[in-house]
Amino acid sequence: MEEYKKVTENIKKKINNLSPITNNYFISELEILQENILNFLHIEISLIKIKNEKIIFDNLEKISLLALKYLTTFTEKESIQIIKENQDLFEKKNNDYGCSYKDFTLLGLIVRINDKINRILTIEKKNTMVDEDKCETVNDLYNYCIISLTYRN
Repeated sequence: MEEYKKVTENIKKKINNLSPITNNYFISELEILQENILNFLHIEISLIKIKNEKIIFDNLEKISLLALKYLTTFTEKESIQIIKENQDLFEKKNNDYGCSYKDFTLLGLIVRINDKINRILTIEKKNTMVDEDKCETVNDLYNYCIISLTYRN
């Protein structure tokens, strides 16, 4: 939990100019950041290797800030409130699941982040069969990014 709090403190330092964004901007930036991450992974059938950790972490931080911008725009909540709510959610889920995110470390989190991005893009295209709130998925994306940033040294 301490590492999570350290990452959120770092994020708080970078949010002073969170201006509202459009949904189209959010989606286009998210696609670019997803591509950036995938381009710096070496993926084989039974192997995933990170080619450049700095670029991966920079893009994960950008995704977390983008998710925060989206949430402040579309929920009309203040960023500090969103950060606190997500920290509380992380603590509760960590209690329920244990530290399962540690089982596959950063790579497991990147896979979960990619799943969330793909889910958001599918919701955007309205090709969903399960009714899921987009803001809830963006919250999950934000939290996975924050957790992944705890692995940055």
